[in-house]
Amino acid sequence: MEIDDDQPRKAVLKGIVVDAGGQKRTADHNFYVDIPPTAKTVHLTFSRDDQQVAAVDVPIEASTNAPLLCASGDWKNGTEADGTQSKFRTPSTYCYAGMALIAGDFNGDAEQTKVEVGGESARIVAESIRYCYWMLPRATGPGINEVTLHEGTHVVKFKVHIPRLDLLQVLEESRANGH
Repeated sequence: MEIDDDQPRKAVLKGIVVDAGGQKRTADHNFYVDIPPTAKTVHLTFSRDDQQVAAVDVPIEASTNAPLLCASGDWKNGTEADGTQSKFRTPSTYCYAGMALIAGDFNGDAEQTKVEVGGESARIVAESIRYCYWMLPRATGPGINEVTLHEGTHVVKFKVHIPRLDLLQVLEESRANGH
């Protein structure tokens, strides 16, 4: 690594390439690595002009407070506005509690993303360049629901199933119907 005279005491990663198991990027760009669930470390190598200059095993620390995701079933691709299959994907089944999830090529700015269910806007909780985490609107009902994602030029629709999970409401409706 070279020292930049304009930036005293700061290393500059000019010409350095980072390799994380086949995913290579120049060191001045962000990139993400898919890590197997059982992995304890990620092996990174650093090279310049196709010559390795360093290697390191970065330990992986599992989060003890991961968000509750409320989704299951097969992942399904959405449908773009022009009728083609989208690269955005989501689980086929959601539930009422916890966060829903859509995977795809996001810009990372949640302020520019909109998710609707049944015409009602959902609250975006977080977004990365790969995932959008969001909460189902309160008025969302059980059964097949249409979820619409607005991301950049994409308008993507998903059909997802939301099972009846509110036992108290089921009992009240049953009693109201004379059962």
